[in-house]
Amino acid sequence: EHPGFLGVRDYLAERPGARTYYYYGPLMRHYLPGADIDGERPRWWTAEKIAEAKRGSYDFVVTDWSMFDAAYPDIGSLCRALEPEYRLAHTVPHRRTRLPVAWIFSRSVRYSRMS
Repeated sequence: EHPGFLGVRDYLAERPGARTYYYYGPLMRHYLPGADIDGERPRWWTAEKIAEAKRGSYDFVVTDWSMFDAAYPDIGSLCRALEPEYRLAHTVPHRRTRLPVAWIFSRSVRYSRMS
């Protein structure tokens, strides 16, 4: 089990009806019924996948630590790529270590809350 799945589920459970895009998280169907899950390869973010997410009018875009590569090597580079449509709204910590394992970006200010 991915250590961030429950944290993502809990964050979004407080925002019922939100339209969510989770790139590469096929198991998230179990945790987030109704989310648009894209489990196709390549597993990492590409400019095409970022453009697809931006075009989708999602309330949230969720990613995890496994998605970084040479084009987007860290959360800062992904933040810049998703701007201005999305901004980082929440960092999901690992259940035991408390290190960041997933990030939730928000399009709508009504859903955004840094935590």
